[in-house]
Amino acid sequence: FDGLSQLDSEKRNFKEVLFYLEGENHSAKGKVIDNKFVVLKGSFARSENSDSLHKHAPGYVKLKDKLISNQALIAEGFQLVFSEDYAFNSPSAAATVVAGSRRNGFSYWVDSQGTPFRSYFDSDAFEKDGVEF
Repeated sequence: FDGLSQLDSEKRNFKEVLFYLEGENHSAKGKVIDNKFVVLKGSFARSENSDSLHKHAPGYVKLKDKLISNQALIAEGFQLVFSEDYAFNSPSAAATVVAGSRRNGFSYWVDSQGTPFRSYFDSDAFEKDGVEF
């Protein structure tokens, strides 16, 4: 991807990049902070979970329910809004909770130009400072 190759001459900190996840009834922003993928306050998550998520990944349903009961996610219309920044163990966990269905966060989180998280994570143009998922 040309945008990343242009950055090769000067390394940037991976943690400075803002990522986006957009879809039906969800719109979120996130970034890497302290080896966690943090969904930022004000982001919107889909309120409903897919049947597949209930059946094949019930842990994510429980996590979302916990965020609702702790008021980290608050109902607003047909969506849930993050009332605070929330740190997930991986970009995929964050994407799955936000979308209400299983998502590979390395593919679905993208920068403002549409470049996926995976491209940044794999690129030598960025200092990772020990970030591992």
